[in-house]
Amino acid sequence: MPHLRKFRNCFCALLLLAMASVSTVARAEGMKAAKINDTAWTTEDDSISVVFKPCRENAEMLCGYLKTASPEAVKRFGLSAPPEKLGGLCIIEGLRPESGSRFSGGRFVNTQDDNVRAARVSLQHAPGASLKVVAARWIFSRTLLFKPNPY
Repeated sequence: MPHLRKFRNCFCALLLLAMASVSTVARAEGMKAAKINDTAWTTEDDSISVVFKPCRENAEMLCGYLKTASPEAVKRFGLSAPPEKLGGLCIIEGLRPESGSRFSGGRFVNTQDDNVRAARVSLQHAPGASLKVVAARWIFSRTLLFKPNPY
């Protein structure tokens, strides 16, 4: 019986250690997302402004919500909402945390362009620098660089 008691105590200690490490990872991922979503981001050509924050449907993922878009950007991305309803429109959804300040597995939504919708989206943030969003499908790849809004 003493052997079973030792085994049980060891097992409980390992279980507690595993649970503690999981919650630390979750908190760390939340901190990385907080650094990204505490400001609005604007493309380098000032055509689109996006706020990245936890998705409405799943707070463990990051989504990009449109703040402003120029008429050229609306046309280029084929956004499927009337101009008066563009503010707050989700355009990137499902970004899952990876290592460091990287998120992947996202996709463009609310667009009429099939190629844009089929592309997989990843996001990388270098603290104190720009935000890089890459959309890729097969050999097609497009990169958008975002800078923090000055206001």
